[in-house]
Amino acid sequence: MSKALPKKIDPKIENEIYKKWESSKFFNPDNLETADDRFWKAEPFSIAMPPPNVTAELHLGSALFLTLQDIMVRHARMRGFKTLWLPGTDHAAIATQNVVERKILETEKKTRQDLGRQELLRRINEFVSQTRGHIQNQIRKMGSSCDWSREKFTLSPELSLAVRTAFKQMYDAGLIYRGDRMINWCPRCGTTLADDEVEYKTVKGEMYYIRYPFKGGENFLTVATVRPETMLGDTGVAVNPKDLRYKKFVGKILMLPLLNREIPIVADDHVDPEFGTGAVKVTPGHDPNDFEIAKQNGLEMINLYTPDGHINPEEATDHGFDEYGGLRAEEARDKILAELESKEFLEKTEPIEHRVGVCYRCDTVVEPMISKQWFVGVNTEFRIENKEFGKSLKLSEKTTLKELMTAVIKSGAVKIVPQRFEKNYFEWMKNLRDWTISRQIWYGHQIPAWYCQNCKAVIVAIETPTACGECHATLMVQDEDTLDTWFSSGLWTFSTLGWPSSAKTREGKPSDLELFHPTTILETAYDILFFWVARMILMSGFLLGDIPFKTVYLHGLVRDIEGKKMSKSSGNKINPLEVQAKFGTDALRLSLILGNTPGNDMKFSETKVEAGRNFINKLWNIARYLISLEPSPLAAVPTIASGEGRGEGPKNLSLAAEWIEERLNIATTITNQKIAAHDYGSAADELMKFTWNELADWYLEIAKIEKPKPELGKKILENLLKLWHPFIPFITEYIWSQFHASLLMVEEYPTPAAGGKSQITNSKSQTQFKHLQELITGLRNLRAEYREESKKILASYVELPNSLSWIHDYSGVIERLSRTKINFAKMDEDKKMPYFFWSPYGGSPEGGGESVKVYLIIPNFDPKTEITLTEKKLTETEDRIKKLSSQMSKRGFLKKAPADIITKMKTDLTSAEARAEALKTKLKHLK
Repeated sequence: MSKALPKKIDPKIENEIYKKWESSKFFNPDNLETADDRFWKAEPFSIAMPPPNVTAELHLGSALFLTLQDIMVRHARMRGFKTLWLPGTDHAAIATQNVVERKILETEKKTRQDLGRQELLRRINEFVSQTRGHIQNQIRKMGSSCDWSREKFTLSPELSLAVRTAFKQMYDAGLIYRGDRMINWCPRCGTTLADDEVEYKTVKGEMYYIRYPFKGGENFLTVATVRPETMLGDTGVAVNPKDLRYKKFVGKILMLPLLNREIPIVADDHVDPEFGTGAVKVTPGHDPNDFEIAKQNGLEMINLYTPDGHINPEEATDHGFDEYGGLRAEEARDKILAELESKEFLEKTEPIEHRVGVCYRCDTVVEPMISKQWFVGVNTEFRIENKEFGKSLKLSEKTTLKELMTAVIKSGAVKIVPQRFEKNYFEWMKNLRDWTISRQIWYGHQIPAWYCQNCKAVIVAIETPTACGECHATLMVQDEDTLDTWFSSGLWTFSTLGWPSSAKTREGKPSDLELFHPTTILETAYDILFFWVARMILMSGFLLGDIPFKTVYLHGLVRDIEGKKMSKSSGNKINPLEVQAKFGTDALRLSLILGNTPGNDMKFSETKVEAGRNFINKLWNIARYLISLEPSPLAAVPTIASGEGRGEGPKNLSLAAEWIEERLNIATTITNQKIAAHDYGSAADELMKFTWNELADWYLEIAKIEKPKPELGKKILENLLKLWHPFIPFITEYIWSQFHASLLMVEEYPTPAAGGKSQITNSKSQTQFKHLQELITGLRNLRAEYREESKKILASYVELPNSLSWIHDYSGVIERLSRTKINFAKMDEDKKMPYFFWSPYGGSPEGGGESVKVYLIIPNFDPKTEITLTEKKLTETEDRIKKLSSQMSKRGFLKKAPADIITKMKTDLTSAEARAEALKTKLKHLK
């Protein structure tokens, strides 16, 4: 028997419901066959959860991705797919080591060198064992229906094996190499960074114009630079070969100011003739372009800096700038500028805005420098083993990783949602350089390369070698560096499914890798399209000869109400756990989904969550009412989604009942269409419109007057709970449990009823109900316009034509909902009373359409007073329109004003114009 719902929702239901889900074991796709026959031999659906870092609590961005993925997963499971959502956590090497090192330094005044590698790793592992469990609990709190039995950690033994295997295979194919290259160095993190880990921001600085004297002469060449301190490492000056100003100087020798070092003038296309004077200093050790210029022209390369950002004393001694050795870069700059000025080498300075690269983790200015590192060669050719895969991408038998990554998207093998991000992807691919994968930290996957101390051979192996393959010596030392975290994350879709050790089958069944890979969809933020998405395509393409996923869904960033990025330093960061405790998880999920569109940033505030909670309460009260109609079990009622009797429902329905059945079917259709198109925000919007506007505000209000058939209410409630379940799982599951022993999470998701009206049509019931709505709404609006309190019952008059005689049957409904006593009679037009045009035939009298006048009788109505008030409002509104129009016409304002301010002004202008037209119509009626 059904239970009456309590008046208020108990927050404790969330923990109880999640325990119920977990104990059912239906998060595990292997167990779904016991839930329902439709899961027998069902098609697979799989998502690999982007593993959150183990270093910190989840933030609102995490809450968003967990909500979106849970919607996808719950919908797929209810649709009958063998659904796997595989969770995990990422060791986040640099961030995690930094957190632990900082804590040790603060409490013990010790560095990692003081502790040693093994002790530091022990401390980090102890820290991770605590934070990892905390992260898992937060994922549960969001209602995430992931398979915890398959949960993975990027540093677990089986995933470490996958990393070593991948490194070995790529090394053997010539795709991984070690060499001296220009890299990005973060002095704060003390490690290299890949190109896409460097963010660029515009800063204010100075352009310095420095005179470089010609050898043996009195003339000089003026060189412009924003980094005068790096002149210590200059080994040339470059000009563009097409720059006629300097053509005659190419090949001449200059003397480096202060150091008196001879440096040649070279010509190179990398030089921008418009930058500064058109002559630039060449510092090959600290600029990517200068590095290429030096290679082309045989210039020496000097590495100026130590890893912590000081002038390298050894290089200073070797190249004659001992007095600067050991200075920080800023100190060296000040000293050099003072000397340049005193010796009249500094011609002038100019303020300038220029871009600098900063570490995406700590915002420290990144130093380009030459270093011996491990790289993945994106332009190195390799042979595609899976010929069918290569053929499907229209690639040659030999290709490069860059070509492969480009072809996967260009061919449509992997689709990006929204599609506009494909342009960003291709632009990045065009400029892609070799990927630096070694990191100078201790926590992470240690590079599986050993150096023979006897013959200096390099041995790359999956397991620790016992002897050198070249000289058979046993003394070998493993490379101290670890791998970039994104290297292991790039394997995530298949290393988590057992690669490389899983057998093709397990106990006569397909292995996880065979069954669930490629995964169905990857859902992640657009800002890691290149950090992660591209690398997963790279790894899967080479190692498996396959794509890692079929679709990439990119969500936007969650910003504060003013559109600013959330951060601790800004003081606008919001903890989702605090929001959940205050409003409930379903309310938080709803606030993150409503209005959300793929790839677009969203503004967040507690006001949105409060609105979400209000809807949850509304749904609760709807359920309370529908359940109270009859105490019999709802399970016995046919539903739209059920196989037998689909679409039949109760007979002899009233107009409102017929209308709501059709609206439910239409909402079901649109919701399914929106979800299929990955437009989850619009799907929730559609359900909200149906639940609140159509069901609660119209049908239920009429139902309370008409005394509805309980069967229809039960049918609506069942389908409503199913439709909403992926979005707000806790409340829907709890309500369902009051009249069902089964779990809602494995019920069949509603689809349009066979033979039902699945599109918005002009059916008789919809057309008639629309006329009824317009009549009631018109009367309500008229009351509000003339400030009549809602409790007062007024008289109304409407002369019905014969074609609308059916309206008589609904006079009780009209009177109750409009709070009027309706008279179906002609109104004496000599009496000046407010009226509106009701247009059941379409159109309006102003547009030449046929309509009916509906009058509202207001005691002691004074048309003259109303005319005066209305004219005043019209004047105020027209003044507002002029002011907004004037602002919107100023080009300077449109260029400087933030986009959201301009959007709001456009909305305000449109609203004011509509209001002015309504006031003009009102005046016309009054006069």
